[in-house]
Amino acid sequence: MRAPTRPPRVFFGLLALLVVAATILALFTALPTPSGEIAYQRVASTPEATNTGVTQYLPLIAQAVTPRPSPTPTVTNTPTATPPSDFPLVWTQQVNGHWQIFKSVSGGQPALVSQNPNVDDIEPALSWDGTAIAFASNRDYPSCPTHYEIYRMSVSGASPVRLTNTNATCPPSGNNTASVTNMNPTWAPKPDARNKLWIAFASDAGTFDGFDIYRVPADTTTPIDITGNNQYDYRLTWPQSPDQPTATPIGPTPTFTPTSTPYVAPTATTGPTSSPYDNFFRASSSRMPSYSPDGSMIAFASNRRGDNAARGGRDQIWVMTADGYNLRQVTFSAGQSSWPRWSPKGNRIAYASNRTGNWEVYSVNPSGTGDMQITLSPIASVDAQPTWAGSGTQLAFINSIGGDVVIYSINADGSGISPPITYGPLYAPAWAP
Repeated sequence: MRAPTRPPRVFFGLLALLVVAATILALFTALPTPSGEIAYQRVASTPEATNTGVTQYLPLIAQAVTPRPSPTPTVTNTPTATPPSDFPLVWTQQVNGHWQIFKSVSGGQPALVSQNPNVDDIEPALSWDGTAIAFASNRDYPSCPTHYEIYRMSVSGASPVRLTNTNATCPPSGNNTASVTNMNPTWAPKPDARNKLWIAFASDAGTFDGFDIYRVPADTTTPIDITGNNQYDYRLTWPQSPDQPTATPIGPTPTFTPTSTPYVAPTATTGPTSSPYDNFFRASSSRMPSYSPDGSMIAFASNRRGDNAARGGRDQIWVMTADGYNLRQVTFSAGQSSWPRWSPKGNRIAYASNRTGNWEVYSVNPSGTGDMQITLSPIASVDAQPTWAGSGTQLAFINSIGGDVVIYSINADGSGISPPITYGPLYAPAWAP
């Protein structure tokens, strides 16, 4: 019998290799697909005290910060980031000595929204359906212009309703060096389990000078007192004692019964007013809240680690549950990090930082990973106060050089900066909730 020729052996060998490769490919295909970046849910499941032991929370000096893909020093010969038409762009601008709220729809001409030009209306925040604006105003305190309350109105400026009442003291007295200020409002995307739609904001209405984050129902028709015992119902963050920097924050239970008494600094009868405890509280603030698109979490800026540099006593980005629990520090940069804004897609938090010595816009995963620089501004220029477009693919931000302020838009990956959208003495743009 004639021996088999070589070609059939080669053919069958190749066929066997193909079978093995197909089997391996099938095994990999059968593996579960990793979920998207829903880190804000994962982050809330671990006690705060474990932050320092988790690799993803390493300080940024030990993390690789991804630079913007294609730094663009000028706005010429670059793709134009066109504002989408689903949300107007709103901002605060000074007119005749007073701050007013303006809007622009689909890149059109700016239009005045405020209907009371003799007061200051500041820091507009769009509702998630785009029909209403929350803002801070001193309109009810003509003799105390530094006292601001939270209001809501339609996106056209009609039907303003006051939401908070914190009883200004004019002139200021006691520990306060200024009257009570309520600011930085932001809308929850939807009602909670008790059918309450909330507006979160920052206030220094507490016992100490620092700011903390509160919330009030968006549909209230009677201004809500957020001071006194009512703080248990509406206050989301509390100052922490300096000797317990990783303590779980104290907040209301689902039935709004306080779990315990918040830490109180020594008073004149129990210790010197200049004690480290007192200084800690006066240096601690939490501000600039921003809801996640599912309403379960809030991002905010805080220096709550205290004024001790070893504890990161400078503004950093944090997240917490919408009820004020499970605080997590997201950024650990050497400089300040402020003005966080959660993306409409939920996978990124935009913010501004001066970690390089210059203020730039960054974005980061809610877990603290994947930090990326978005803007690259000239020296002595400030890029700050980012806000997402409703599509989640672009950001607007302010750029300031020598007092001149311009609003630009840019793609979320750092490409395609736009020509100026508007300019003037302005701040606090809001393009989407």
